[in-house]
Amino acid sequence: MKAWEVVRTSALARRWRRTWASAPCLDIRRLCACSRRVDQDWYAEFVKHLLLRRDRKSLNTLRLHWNHDDANTWIVHALRHNATAIQLSAKHHRPILKLECTVFLSGNLNILQLANVSLDSRSLSGLCSRCTSLEELELRKALIYATEIRSTSLKRLTMVNCKIFNDLTVDASNLAALRCIRPCSFVPQIKNSGSLVAATIMLDDACLQHARPWSVQDDEDDGDTYTDAEDSDVSESQTQSDDDSCAVADEHARDCEHPGSGDIVVYGGKRIFHSLSNVRTMNLSAHRGEVLLTTELENCPVFENLRTLSLEGLQQQR
Repeated sequence: MKAWEVVRTSALARRWRRTWASAPCLDIRRLCACSRRVDQDWYAEFVKHLLLRRDRKSLNTLRLHWNHDDANTWIVHALRHNATAIQLSAKHHRPILKLECTVFLSGNLNILQLANVSLDSRSLSGLCSRCTSLEELELRKALIYATEIRSTSLKRLTMVNCKIFNDLTVDASNLAALRCIRPCSFVPQIKNSGSLVAATIMLDDACLQHARPWSVQDDEDDGDTYTDAEDSDVSESQTQSDDDSCAVADEHARDCEHPGSGDIVVYGGKRIFHSLSNVRTMNLSAHRGEVLLTTELENCPVFENLRTLSLEGLQQQR
């Protein structure tokens, strides 16, 4: 429930009167102040009083849409009160939000989920270095200008419909689960993948051969869990919506006319199967004629630990 709904519900019975103050999840998602539909003054004042009157030790999760300078204050407040999960979307913010890492300083933050933000090398490296206990990082429709994601604590990494502007390297020695869905322009390279046991990879020529300007408004049917309409809980195990969106994208890719694999330049992703050679479970989705897939399969390693392999919905057990 949204925070204001929890407050109203608490007024229905005497024994519920202080329930809102100890709710472990604080959901204050509301359209960004860039939208004229938002009564920003009322909203900011409500959240301010809500944070001041809450129990200090009960906050576990904060969910919010970006609301300019107020959002930084709310995030800092949550982290100072030992929040372990932050879910932030800047979907309705114009121009796209350039995330500042300075507000994310916490030894308790385990889960960070970001949507529709821009990340350069400074902000992304700052997040990984300042959040020393970060185990799960999820990026959706993000613009990634950084060249490296480096973390010793990270165990789960999800990237969905992200525009990658450089040759991105993921260096996370404890990474156990990877989800990389429709990377745009560049395919990330994985280093130190000895701990990786599960991987979901979806490749799309239509994204890797990107001839038109790309914006975060593309592909609005990607199962974005940060929209106001859905407000579904996001947990470590993702819902089926991502897989459904991949199927839609795969159908779109099949309909696209490509001149031939020799005419398409794919950046990044070299030896991607070698970096996944230790996985026990792998889900691989790529339409026929996929350039990177075809190239990498020529030197495919032996997957000695693989137990479950899913190819376009067909599952084989070893």
